[in-house]
Amino acid sequence: MDDSPTRLNPSEYGFGRGQGTVPRASLDDQNHEFRLEQPMQRSDDTVADIQPTHSKEDNRGPMMATPTDQSGMPTEDINKLRVWYPSMRPVKGHGMGSGNSRVIVVDLVGVKSHTNAAKIRYRILMDLSRFPDSPPLAYVMSPESDAIQHVNVGYGERINLAPNRRICKICLGNIEGVFFSWPRDHLSRMRGFLNHLENILNTPNTASRMRG
Repeated sequence: MDDSPTRLNPSEYGFGRGQGTVPRASLDDQNHEFRLEQPMQRSDDTVADIQPTHSKEDNRGPMMATPTDQSGMPTEDINKLRVWYPSMRPVKGHGMGSGNSRVIVVDLVGVKSHTNAAKIRYRILMDLSRFPDSPPLAYVMSPESDAIQHVNVGYGERINLAPNRRICKICLGNIEGVFFSWPRDHLSRMRGFLNHLENILNTPNTASRMRG
């Protein structure tokens, strides 16, 4: 079985550098809750940006590294990850000077809550401004805050990356130790981080509550 990612048409999405490209994610139509019995909608069209704002507030922990020329996620690695995570998309308007993507979205399956094992899909936004030198920041875009019951997902807030909507930060626990043990390349650390996120979403930790 060929596990190589499908190459998309560069002329259609225009990322440059001669690499296969991926379509930009839709971030304005994700206010409903994804359930397993519903077919996933592929966001195959170029869509409006999440417009960043500029503020002195950072909302990052003390361990975060300064962005470098290698920060973000290379397009070729996003293509490889789409073999396992076909919903993964970079966000239009959030490229970095190197050509890497600063913000990506992906749909992951998790449980409803620590008392309800029903499986739902969470649409996750990841801020890769300091990745791979530091763990990404991860937020739930949908379901909306009022519908979320997972104790490790915070309440909705507005951040600089998405000032026009309220998204919910995910508690990553003590990730630094394991994150820095992974190979430093983008692909290895992102695969490890996505596995970590899936574990959080499927095994709520009531000792690290962000709600409820």
